Amino acid sequence: AVALLGLGSSSGESRFREALSGDVEQRLEAIDFLIELDDPDATSLLRKASRGGPEASRRYAELALVARGEEGPQPALEALDSPDRELRQQGVWALSCYLASGQASARGGRQARKRLREMLGDPEPVVVYAAVRGLGRAGESTDRGLLAALLVDDSPSLSVEVAGAILQIEARDALAAL
Repeated sequence: AVALLGLGSSSGESRFREALSGDVEQRLEAIDFLIELDDPDATSLLRKASRGGPEASRRYAELALVARGEEGPQPALEALDSPDRELRQQGVWALSCYLASGQASARGGRQARKRLREMLGDPEPVVVYAAVRGLGRAGESTDRGLLAALLVDDSPSLSVEVAGAILQIEARDALAAL
């Protein structure tokens, strides 16, 4: 379906529509593929998925639209308040992609960055890792200190993620200085 859609074939879109009408696993897998496609049909299919079906696939499609910069950050901000750690993790991912997309408004960007920083204190390690990666993708110079504070954590894997995020921020700063 991805290849067919990429080639402009209508059968690609129809296969995605079929998958987005299937069970929740099929819907989620279809959304995974649509996220990666830079195609207007992918956006319209994600919009369709965000309006119907099981809650898990609807929410994921909403977050995918935020990540692509097609929607404001509100669905992702709401996901950060969920008791479901996976939904919080997806919300962090969507916010960081939203910020990196360059589509964020000044107000939306400030709010998204603030909440992304707050997620460094989440009780679930998977959410913290997502926030670290998100700040690496879309953080600012001022975020290096927040990230550096996590280097004292007992988890070597978290330290590696933090170091990587700091390097990403520094690389962006260096490129901007050129």
